[in-house]
Formats: sequence, structure tokens, C-alpha cells
Amino acid sequence: MATVKRALVAVLSLVALTTLRAQDVGFANAWPELDAQGRERVMRYAEEFKTFLGKAKSEMQFVREASRFAEANGFRKWDPKAAAGLKPGGRWYAVNRDRTIVLFVVGSEPLENGLR
Repeated sequence: MATVKRALVAVLSLVALTTLRAQDVGFANAWPELDAQGRERVMRYAEEFKTFLGKAKSEMQFVREASRFAEANGFRKWDPKAAAGLKPGGRWYAVNRDRTIVLFVVGSEPLENGLR
């Protein structure tokens, strides 16, 4: 029984040390440093995000809401015929079977140089 207790204490100590280290993210909480306007922007963003999540409870609803958001922010639905006339800065989105969505902005360098 004593061996089991020692093993349990060792495991709990290891978990505690790992947890303490995991909480140290290398920077302090930003909230106290924000001015009133910054805090208002954070809260507004949080409320908008909560509203979005309230509407997008499934993958299909998420894709519908994300499409609306994309179009409201200058993205256009992808048209394969448009591929020949892509210009840097072009904003597009594509939907796959109403379950996934990808948004992309056309860059100025060749694709061979990579993408993000």
C-alpha cells in the first residue's frame, strides 16, 4: 500500500509541475493594460463571436454564416472560370458540399514560392 501511495504522490507531483509550467505562456494578461476603448473593442468582438457561434451550431450552418461573413467582407464565391484572370489581392471563397469552406486572398508571388 505504501508503494502505491508513493507512486500516486509521484504522479500527482509530476502532473502539478507540468500544469504549472504549461500555464506560463511567457507574457502577462493584456486585459489590465487595455484602456477603456480597447476593452470595449474586445467585448464587442466577443459579443459578435458569441452571436456567430449561436447561429453556427452545425457545420452546414457554420458554412452558411461564414459565406455571409466572407461576402460582407469583400470575398466572392469561387468560379473555376475565373482562374485565368486572377489578380493579386483578389478575395475568394469556395464551399465543398456545404460542409467546409476555404477563404483565400490571391498573392503576388508565384505559388512555387509557397503559401500561407
